[in-house]
Amino acid sequence: MTGRRGRPRTEINPNFLLQALDLRGPTYLGPVFKCSARTVQQRALEHGLVDPGDPVYTEEDQPDGTILRTFTSSTRLVSNITD
Repeated sequence: MTGRRGRPRTEINPNFLLQALDLRGPTYLGPVFKCSARTVQQRALEHGLVDPGDPVYTEEDQPDGTILRTFTSSTRLVSNITD
């Protein structure tokens, strides 16, 4: 009990996390640290052990006042059929 609301923060030793990430990815390390893979990834980002990924989308202001949102993907194309 910390006296605060919610689940206590999961702290991970940065040196141990760095060595663990060299061997496995966050998905496999979640059960080791008894937390989610997302928490492992967040701690790695906080400690500067990994670089953040590219943005999911970019926004561009249009002359008519609207915003054009362009989404990017980090996965390969499923097919090469054009629109």
